[in-house]
Amino acid sequence: MLNIEISKEEFDRNLISDLETIKEDARRESDAINEILRLSQEWGRYKEIKQNSEKSKISKETLETRMKVVKKIYDDICDFYEIYRRKYAERIAKELENISKNEVTLIYNKINQSENEVVDTFIIEPDIGNIEEPKISFRAVIKGTQKVVDALSILSTGHLRCLGFALLVARIKSNPNSLNFIAIDDPIYSIDHEHRYNLITYLRELGSQYQLIITTSDRVFYDIIKHQFNGNSFKPYNTSFGSISNCQNTEVVLSIDIKPCYRSYIEKAEEYSYINEIRAASLYARLALETVLFSLAEKVNLKIPYKRIHKITIKDLMGAKLKEELKNYFQDRSNEIEMEFQKLSHHRYFKSLLNGFPLDEEVHYPHEERSSYTVKEVKEVIETIKNFAQFVESLA
Repeated sequence: MLNIEISKEEFDRNLISDLETIKEDARRESDAINEILRLSQEWGRYKEIKQNSEKSKISKETLETRMKVVKKIYDDICDFYEIYRRKYAERIAKELENISKNEVTLIYNKINQSENEVVDTFIIEPDIGNIEEPKISFRAVIKGTQKVVDALSILSTGHLRCLGFALLVARIKSNPNSLNFIAIDDPIYSIDHEHRYNLITYLRELGSQYQLIITTSDRVFYDIIKHQFNGNSFKPYNTSFGSISNCQNTEVVLSIDIKPCYRSYIEKAEEYSYINEIRAASLYARLALETVLFSLAEKVNLKIPYKRIHKITIKDLMGAKLKEELKNYFQDRSNEIEMEFQKLSHHRYFKSLLNGFPLDEEVHYPHEERSSYTVKEVKEVIETIKNFAQFVESLA
């Protein structure tokens, strides 16, 4: 019997060596198994491709036949597209024929009243090159000549807006099945000041034929149109965002009748004066004064002998003896009323307004000579109006 003694350290080394050998053999066996599995999968894919290839074999004649069918379908689609394009163009042309070109020109000229107007009439024709992007050409005949030019190249942005509005209204008028009402969102958008009052005048005319729903975010336009439309047939509303006290984080839109209020104009005037936008500040100061004076005229039922009610000016109010009527209405405060009006008349800004600055000319400075004002003067104007309006509120 052979008895071999080895130390513990040597035994441990031999054991570790044997374990490493076993692990290496296991890795080789694992790699071999994985390679067998991979080759099996490759073989499976190869057989599948071979089977599919055998199933999908198509003769050359069959392919040629199918190509002829595809080409015939393509040609039919092209023919249909061309027929549809022509019919679409005819449909547009017929609709344009129904829209009287004279009506478009008439509406355009009403909005664009100008001695320098050069357009005699508009020519509107379809230009259907691509039914996915249909176009309409607008050409204009120049007054005094037979020259025809591209309207889009000679008209300004404001004139183009007038033309677009005229085309819209003419199209509505040409439809006998229309619902007899027109909704217009911000009709003065991008229309310059020169055309705004003509537009308002035409809207008033249009309102006799259709029910109008007009929306605007322009407070100045809102106030002007409110005064120019018949109060018996035109109802102004203001929309504002507010919250319900019983409902947290809930916003609702409230529709309320507008009441004369100078405060928003004062706030706007102050905002613009802080950033030295004197023209805008001056404009809103004027609107604040007009609002206060018109509310006083309404309070005392002031009678104004004027034919065009929508063109009442501050001068008309004063000419109708607004101050005297107020002094008679509030006899116990007659002296205070006189003093407050004197404060207004001493400032050259208010002097211009009280001497006849027209309500319906949307400019930033008083009409006479278009005088400019300093920041200090305009801030004094705003403060004077605030004090005057507070005094008026105390008369209630």
